[in-house]
This record gives sequence, structure tokens and C-alpha cells, in this order.
Amino acid sequence: MKPDNKLINAYCDDVLGTKDGVELAAMIATGGIQRSEAIEAAIARAQRVNATLNAIATETFEQARNQHNVLESGLLAGVPSFIKDTDQVKGAPTLMGTRAVPEKPADFSSNFVEQFLSVGLVSLGKSTLPEFGLTATTESLATGSTHNPWNLDYSTGGSSGGSAALVAAGVVPLAHGNDGGGSIHIPEACCGLVGLKPSRSRLADTDRSKKMPINFGKKLFETEFDKKKLEPWTLELSRFFRKTILKTPFTIRRLKKFSNLYKNIFSNYDILLSPTMPHPPPKIGYLGPKVSFETHFKRLRQYVSFTPLQNIAGAPAISLPMGFSQDRLPIGIQFAAAYGQEKCLLELAFELEEAQPWPLVGQQ
Repeated sequence: MKPDNKLINAYCDDVLGTKDGVELAAMIATGGIQRSEAIEAAIARAQRVNATLNAIATETFEQARNQHNVLESGLLAGVPSFIKDTDQVKGAPTLMGTRAVPEKPADFSSNFVEQFLSVGLVSLGKSTLPEFGLTATTESLATGSTHNPWNLDYSTGGSSGGSAALVAAGVVPLAHGNDGGGSIHIPEACCGLVGLKPSRSRLADTDRSKKMPINFGKKLFETEFDKKKLEPWTLELSRFFRKTILKTPFTIRRLKKFSNLYKNIFSNYDILLSPTMPHPPPKIGYLGPKVSFETHFKRLRQYVSFTPLQNIAGAPAISLPMGFSQDRLPIGIQFAAAYGQEKCLLELAFELEEAQPWPLVGQQ
């Protein structure tokens, strides 16, 4: 199934075609296609390419087929999607890219998932991520490596790499990601997509407080948690934090000061422009679980040099696919704005797309 040119996509002559989420929702709303047709087409696409992409942590195809409580009047009613496996979805396990937790179905959906589905989206399953989303590639010992549809030898980025791969390959028109330091922007840049990180508090948070405190290990999962199954990178990060824990109050103070500095920048400017990443997508293994902690840490600090600032400030930023490397891999450009100014970023993105439409996999 793996093509010679290392490209893979699921686009075909079905009801999804190359429509984006808005176009697809409009066709469903007007009766041009049925919701069930869109769901079946997306499932067929997922089944056709996921053996190669390895982007689905848990599929919930039957639940999607039997989902009768989707809002018929939602803005994206009937549009198929995936949810990153960091958030609880009722009836599906929340594995967070680790082998340390059991595959126990969640009893409830997180606040964010309820909000995400409230616009009528239909989840087909959970997408892959690195262990706990702690690095910028989607490679874990739990699920293996997720492959970039533009070139299967390369990383999708992370940590929302499973969602990015599924959208880039045309399985679904949009998918969920979350971002603590570039986990939306980096995968979108690697996979030639649009990725918007919204302002802090724009969306509902994950909120595990319905049944469990926010902490780590057994306290977080309130279930069997096997520390022995954690990856070396996670264990070494924990040790590194314990060694530097006395610096934490000063670090937090500096981060809070940066928010005011960032805010002041926009008294003179509307947009900050930068690369999304300092180099094109790396090959799989560059930040993989077998790399030593010292090498991984050094590479990661360079790799995410442009994306964490908006997370610190709580401000929005968008990565747009604006070109290709010499190896024909996507290059993302990051546009950042002041807190609450998503509208400015989206208006700019619409203008740039009109001038230079985003290419699909295989169209470069």
C-alpha cells in the first residue's frame, strides 16, 4: 500500500471530495448529502490509509454510525472529525500516548469535548500523540510512529500529530488539537495545514475535576497506573524537574512578566510574523523515544523556538502553509496577534488563501 513516491492521501470521488468542513456542513444542511453518507465516506477513507499513517489511537466508528443525538442545527452538523487522545470521550479509553494506563472506557466526556461536539461534529475516534504530549513528534512506544502524508519517512510533528495526519491525508476536513508550546502549530506546519491556537480561555478546558484531581500518575488517572511502563523521555523529564524545582517560583514570575511585555508590543503592531519552525519537518526518529535525553532535549529546544511565546502570553497564533522545502516538504509561517484577536488572524488567513490556495497532498 505504501506508494513509491512516499505520498499518501485518501482523496477520492466520494461525497467528501476535497470539501472543507464548512462546505460539507452546508451540503448536509441543505440535503445535498446525508450525514450518514459523510460518516461512511470518512470511515472508508480512514480504513484505507490508516494502516500506513498510523494516526488513530482508538477508532469509534460504530459509535459514530449510531450517534443519533448530534445537533441537526449545529454550525458543523454531521461533519466527521477526530479528537486528540488527551481528552476524555465517553465510551472510549483515554490513553494519552502511554502504555502506563489501562484501556478503560471513560464514564464521561470532558468539558471541552462536550463543547467541541456541541456544534454538531461527529467523532470517529481518538488521534495519536507522543506520551502525554511531551515532545514535538508523534512517536511513542504505545502506538508507534505516525507518518507524514507528504512523505512517509518524515515526522508529523507533535503533539497533535495524529489529527494533523488525518486532515492532511483527507480522511476528515478538520480535527482536534491542543497546544502547550506548539502542539497545534508544529504538526500543522509539518503537514501543510492551517492550525489556529486560540486565546487562553476562549474554549472550555479539559477539566478532569468531575471525578479526579489534576496531578500526576495514580492521582490523575484514579486507576491502575504502571510507572514502570513510562518512556525514558518522560522519566528523565520528571527527574530534570525535580532537580530544578527550586527555580520554579522565579520561572513563573518571569513568565507572568512576559505577558505584559507581549501585550505592549501590539500598541504599535497588529501582527507578529515568524517561521513556525526553524527547519523543515525532520525524519521519524529525530525526536523519537530511542533518542538519549540530552540529545532529545537539545533538539527539542531548537525545534520549538518560535511557538511557545503565545502559550506564555495566552495569545492567539495561526500557522499557515506558505511554501515547500527543497525536499518538497511543507513550510509553515506563523502569524501571531494580541490576546483575543483571532478575528484578525482569520481575516488575514482568508486573504492569503484567496491569493494562494493551500495545496492538498500530491498537488505541490
